[in-house]
Amino acid sequence: MKNQFATILVLTMALFMCSCESSRLPENYLEDIGFKFEAPYQLISQSSEPTIGDYIARFELRISSKDYDQIRNRITSHPNFQVYQDNELVRSAYTSGLIHEADTSAYLHKSTYNFEIYQVKNRHPVHYHLQLKKDSILKFEMVDF
Repeated sequence: MKNQFATILVLTMALFMCSCESSRLPENYLEDIGFKFEAPYQLISQSSEPTIGDYIARFELRISSKDYDQIRNRITSHPNFQVYQDNELVRSAYTSGLIHEADTSAYLHKSTYNFEIYQVKNRHPVHYHLQLKKDSILKFEMVDF
């Protein structure tokens, strides 16, 4: 019984460690959701947090004005784009709990453009959240549940 538990634990840990994506570059995550940089960017911060059953990747970049315009235009031209007042509660598909197999929210809130994608990949949910600030700072978070 003790050996079976140890074997299961070792196999689970090995599988978990193999599934982590800590070596991926920021542009790889953005390409996953259809964004591509046309100019170099400056990496401000990057972190990844493997947890039991989940994986979280975060980064913050300073991007070129050309990439800023391209990303902002993609967000504002999305069919679901909404503008929220600063004191208004944001109702994205992810936060409202109205999630289907793949949902996308695009909105402007507190001078920040937001793009959220919730999708199912390999039979488990993944949430992407991109924030574009006026000073050409792009914040990104990916949670793989």
